[in-house]
Amino acid sequence: SILEGFADLTILSMHVLFRPSATPSSADRRVAFVSHPLLGQYHKTICEMTMASPVFYITRQAHDRDMALKQGLTHRILLTLDRLLEKQEEIGETYISQHIRLLAKRIQDGDPILYQWIQSNPHIDPFVQQFINQLTHFHA
Repeated sequence: SILEGFADLTILSMHVLFRPSATPSSADRRVAFVSHPLLGQYHKTICEMTMASPVFYITRQAHDRDMALKQGLTHRILLTLDRLLEKQEEIGETYISQHIRLLAKRIQDGDPILYQWIQSNPHIDPFVQQFINQLTHFHA
């Protein structure tokens, strides 16, 4: 059977892209795997079985580094911007500030344990430093 060849397969996560508890079941789904020799061969089967688009990582650490930037730092920036914008509400909101506030609210309304776990990713700090450096030396 196909599954016998996957005895040592490591599934890192399988979830909808944004807040599983509040995202419609029709939303785009991802399943993250540590790379495995048979995954490419059975790509279509995996998509059909999981109803998800697979994302492959060479190691668990590669996944964690990727999520540190794409989730951890991104969430931290959005929440920080939201706090700054909240203090300026009396001035009125722009199109982009409204959307930043909406995204921040979705994060805040999510599972606090999940977001605490995301923020505890040990790979975030180097990205925070890179962001601060680029922000400090930003030239349009």
